[in-house]
Amino acid sequence: MSRKAAAVPSKDIVVGQVYAIKVDGNLHRFFVTAVITRRERATGSPHDYTHTVEGFDHDARFEKQKLTLPLNDLLGKFEHYQELVERSEREEAEKKAKKERLEAENEAIVRGLAKVLGIELGNDRYRQPIRPCFSGQEFEINRDAMLQLVAKLGIKI
Repeated sequence: MSRKAAAVPSKDIVVGQVYAIKVDGNLHRFFVTAVITRRERATGSPHDYTHTVEGFDHDARFEKQKLTLPLNDLLGKFEHYQELVERSEREEAEKKAKKERLEAENEAIVRGLAKVLGIELGNDRYRQPIRPCFSGQEFEINRDAMLQLVAKLGIKI
């Protein structure tokens, strides 16, 4: 039987400290009141022991009841884990803003080229004569739009 290693080993859990747990996909603060080590077998293996923690969920909606959780439910000290979550959320927001900025720039490029070439853009984003590719770094121009661009630039074919 294989076991997943706990994020916080039982020897490192300090009674009175606040640790992070996940409840319904949200981070909660868990105040540890006891660390319980229980020997369930006598084979001489370190796997003979099970570890649980008792404490209170500070972010519970209703009354605060004493909870007993398996050691694997602790994610780490709340302060450290919260910093990682905040950094991840900040990076995700920056990534989203960059993507939105790129999409807006691409839309302006397509509208500008269409205006210069006298091309009417339809509602279907994928059947436009000029449109950005999936990456947002390149554009596709169909043959008719390309011929109009060549004519506008004065290039003879």
